[in-house]
Amino acid sequence: MPVASLFEEAEEVGNQVMQRADEKKFEEEQKSDESLKAWWKLAEDKQSEFCIVNGLLYKKHGILDQGIYQVILDLPKEMRIKMMSLADKQPFGGHLG
Repeated sequence: MPVASLFEEAEEVGNQVMQRADEKKFEEEQKSDESLKAWWKLAEDKQSEFCIVNGLLYKKHGILDQGIYQVILDLPKEMRIKMMSLADKQPFGGHLG
């Protein structure tokens, strides 16, 4: 499934098109992604830092060993590539060229 099919145009703001992910398509893509298969298994066993919330795979991340956790949504491989590309193109993308 192409990455573009995971998004729907939501609205145009200035010269930027804001997009939102279709929840069901995202869930299907996440569950079928080979790179996430092992993490799904770990989350189902409930013996790791991975967890399932509302049918989506997340990774728990501890904050300063204080028993406080934030959860980070695990992206399918194609979406990770898209997100890295978008972040790289931003003014503070980590390099000057």
